Amino acid sequence: MQLMRVYTDFFLAQNRFFSFLIIATLAVFSSCNDAKNSGPTQGIIEYEIKVLNNQNPILTSDLLPGTMVARFKNNCMSQELSAGLGMFSTTFVSNLEKKSVFQTLQMLGKKYSCVADSMQLVDIINKEPLLNFELVPGQKVIAGYTCKKAIAKYADGSKPPIEVYYTEEIAVKDPNFYFNYHQIKGVLMEFNVTRYMIEMRLTAKSVKNEEVADSYFNLDSSSKIVSLEEMNNYFTGGK
Repeated sequence: MQLMRVYTDFFLAQNRFFSFLIIATLAVFSSCNDAKNSGPTQGIIEYEIKVLNNQNPILTSDLLPGTMVARFKNNCMSQELSAGLGMFSTTFVSNLEKKSVFQTLQMLGKKYSCVADSMQLVDIINKEPLLNFELVPGQKVIAGYTCKKAIAKYADGSKPPIEVYYTEEIAVKDPNFYFNYHQIKGVLMEFNVTRYMIEMRLTAKSVKNEEVADSYFNLDSSSKIVSLEEMNNYFTGGK
């Protein structure tokens, strides 16, 4: 009986040890996951813009913005570009929960807005050049954040491949759902984009972890609602 009690105590102690080991291991993995998903949930990213190619008949070089300011909060993003000493500015606002995007334009004291819902977004994405992404080895620190590297290739081969860097250290879920970078789930920190016949290279130069007002993500009721075609015409002159 004494021997049986010794074996029983031994197995109980062993089971307690393994239980502790499992709990400790789970706690480590949990803390790692929390660390991976941690990061600022709201703030401001400032990007430097380099124009690579400008075929726009209206927006000449002196009217093109040199920076873009992106604000993020509650899985919403507001990306603002302004030029001409504030005479011209446009903002793209995306809302992941609503799967919607609206664009505003302020020009010569007038305000215009264009709204796209989930169905229209599918149509817009399908009209953009298809990009296929390949994750490749290599990291880069941009604006203090570790960024993963990907190669974006145009499916039709119309342009050379693009080096893309993005970070998972900023807590915005699926920030690129509304355009042809939707396969990249992290926040883009260095990438190319073509809008209104202008190809640009954007590189994040600062990230500020600070409170952002809700007003940046709300549609201005005083602006005139226009169609997507009308909005495009303001930028391209109908071309």
